[in-house]
Amino acid sequence: MFRDCCGLFVLESRVYPKQSLYREVGDSSITVAFDDVPEEGLNNPLRLEKLANEVTYRRMKDTLIQLSKGVLKGPASDLVRVLFGERPPTMSKKDVSFTPLNRNLDHSQKDAVSKALSSKDVFLLHGPPGTGKTTTVVEIILQEVKRGSKILACAASNIAVDNIVERLVPHRVKLVRLGHPARMLPQVLDSALDAQACKGERERKARHLDQVNCIKDEEGRVSVEETLIKQR
Repeated sequence: MFRDCCGLFVLESRVYPKQSLYREVGDSSITVAFDDVPEEGLNNPLRLEKLANEVTYRRMKDTLIQLSKGVLKGPASDLVRVLFGERPPTMSKKDVSFTPLNRNLDHSQKDAVSKALSSKDVFLLHGPPGTGKTTTVVEIILQEVKRGSKILACAASNIAVDNIVERLVPHRVKLVRLGHPARMLPQVLDSALDAQACKGERERKARHLDQVNCIKDEEGRVSVEETLIKQR
């Protein structure tokens, strides 16, 4: 239920509900997060209902519409051709050798990382739950970062993205967790775009204050020197 999309209904009203996110569910209370707080109807009896997240389905639909129109331009055009079987995927002639950053990888995980790094188009990593897929994906990301690549890591759920973020943070890689903060686990909020933007603003103000203090110190020293000269 946590971070699911919900609708806030005013009883006996036909107005389309305000959409929000479940933020916290307590023993006797439910906290929800709104993009904009509704101004009317809050004094009336209310009802919360779980809703389907339309954004995901709308994006999938828009993508399928674009593909049906034969839109094959842009950086993903080659990948689209591979995914639709118009040409085979390409790989390096030799598997890429690498030094694992995670020393606990088993042979199959190391082999998967090597093949992923060798792939020039797409690589499918498949396995049942609990077989170490996320661990392998994190190693692939770290190896690509080491090679200077820029990574966009996506997943079918927010919790899956958060799991990746949690495992990347100890490696001190520069990353930004995109998405609504209400959908994120508390332990990854420091990596959220909003948090980093606020941190950057605080650091900018701190640098500005340091510059102001330096100017004041310089002005103070100048005035003291001028006083000494006059006394002489």
